[in-house]
Amino acid sequence: APHREADNGLYRSSTPVTVLAAATLRRKGKQRTARGLQAAQEADQDGADLDEASSDVTPRYILLPHGRFKLRWDLWMALLICYSVIIVPFRVGFANSPAVLSPSWWCDLAIDACFFVDIALSFRTAYFVEGVDLNDQRLIVDWRAIGKRYLRTWFVCDLAASIPFDAA
Repeated sequence: APHREADNGLYRSSTPVTVLAAATLRRKGKQRTARGLQAAQEADQDGADLDEASSDVTPRYILLPHGRFKLRWDLWMALLICYSVIIVPFRVGFANSPAVLSPSWWCDLAIDACFFVDIALSFRTAYFVEGVDLNDQRLIVDWRAIGKRYLRTWFVCDLAASIPFDAA
C-alpha cells in the first residue's frame, strides 16, 4: 500500500491519483470514497486517464492542475494573451480604441472577463508541492491553502494584467 499522510489539506503519496483518493477518504469516509480509491489505484496502474478516475475523489469545486478542463482553459488563456500582446500595444500606441458597443468592443469585454474568470479559477486550482524525493509529491487540495498561496504568489500580477487600461 502506498504511504499516505493527511494534515490540513496536505496529502502525501508516491502517486498523485492516490493523493486525491486519500483527500476524499479523509473528508468523507463513505462507500463512494472507497470505490473512488479503488478506481484511482486501478487507473494509476493501468495508465488510464486521471480525470475519469479522480472525478469520484477530488474535493468539491477544486480543479486538478493536470485535469482536462484546466489544460484546455490554460490553452485558451494562452491564445487570449497572444491576442492581447499584439492588439493592446497597437491600440494604446495609435490611440485606436474600438467604438463603444461595437463588435470589437464586446470582444474585448469578453476577453477581459475571461482574465477575471481565470483569477477566480486560480483560487480553486490544486497544486503540487515537491517532497524530499522526486517521486514524493503533495497535492494541496485545501481551498484555504490554495487561496493563501495564490495571494502570496501570482494574484497581484494577474490582477494588474487583467485591468483593461487600454479602454480608458
